[in-house]
Amino acid sequence: MLRILLVILLFASPAFAQIDVPDSTPVGEKIVAECTTVAPEGGFLTILWSAGTDLDFVQSDNKLYIWGKPGNHKIDAVIVPMKHIKVGKEEFDVIAGPISRVDARFVI
Repeated sequence: MLRILLVILLFASPAFAQIDVPDSTPVGEKIVAECTTVAPEGGFLTILWSAGTDLDFVQSDNKLYIWGKPGNHKIDAVIVPMKHIKVGKEEFDVIAGPISRVDARFVI
């Protein structure tokens, strides 16, 4: 069982990930960033967002809705590929591949 889990961890990873966000947005305009990647076969992704203290944001799945003061900003996303497995009568969500991190920079 452990060998199977190790194979899943090594080979079921998102092949490509990036954050799509406009390079520049006028003050007061809506800013939506989106993390584009593909979930492992039969699995799902957990995306953990972070941003500087000068930004406020709300996360919704793979999108981030952003508000902030004028200036240069950076956001980060940590992408964790997951799978739901059953071992005996127990069910678990497990990491199903390498964890990746991407970032993007933009101006308000």
